[in-house]
Parts: sequence; structure tokens; C-alpha cells
Amino acid sequence: MVLKYLFIFFVLIAAISCDADYDYVAEEDCIDYDYSTCNTVEPVHEFLKINLTIDNDNPKVLLIIYKGRYESSDTLFCDSLDVAYYELLLTLDQYYSVKVDYLYDNKIIGAVDGTYLEKKTNIICDSTCWYTKGDKIDVRLKY
Repeated sequence: MVLKYLFIFFVLIAAISCDADYDYVAEEDCIDYDYSTCNTVEPVHEFLKINLTIDNDNPKVLLIIYKGRYESSDTLFCDSLDVAYYELLLTLDQYYSVKVDYLYDNKIIGAVDGTYLEKKTNIICDSTCWYTKGDKIDVRLKY
């Protein structure tokens, strides 16, 4: 009977102490923890990293970035580019859409992608570490 209650006690303690969203760092690890990857300053902006196709058929492409969904037509940025990778500094906690028109077999092919550029936190020992998500968009032609 005592073993039964002891087993229930340990199961309850294990269930209460587990948190799937928390990166556990033992207390003794906090003394020598390497904070070099921890950004303790809350970010306001982040670079949106965009991959494009630049080839013989498309030596230069028109890139359009929209604030919000593509259908909103709220143009934020528009430029002709001759590079396969482009970065633009944008405000966090916003949805952005990207459209690029390519020429393929004498037809215009539109590539559209979107992302929610957001900031997140992770608690490590006694510090709040900030990181960003949704900072990559791929609008390359897929053959």
C-alpha cells in the first residue's frame, strides 16, 4: 500500500515538474553557461532573407515586397535585382509577402511566398534570450 502511494507521488512530481517549452539548464550549469549566442536585447527589426533565381533567361527580375498578404497590394518595396540573394531590414511581428515574375518558355511565371516575421524568447538560467523566426523566403524557380 505504501509503495502504491509512493509511486503516485513520484508520478505527480514528474508530471508537475516537466515543461516542454522550457530549455532546462541545471542550476550548476548556469554558473559557467556560455551566453555568447544569447541576445538579451529585444529586437525590433530583422533582415528578411530572400532567395531568387538569376539565370540566362532571367538576368534581372522585379522583386515586390508587400506588407501583409499578397492580395492586400500594400507595396512596401519594389526593385529590379540582378542578384540571387537579397536582404531587407523589416519591422518584426508583421506578415510580409514577396512576388517575383520570371520568364520561362516565353511565359511569365509568378512566384509568391509569405512569412510572419516574429520575435520569440527563450529563458536560460536568469536571462531572457531573444531570437527571430520567419526570416527566410524562397521564391526561386523550381524546374
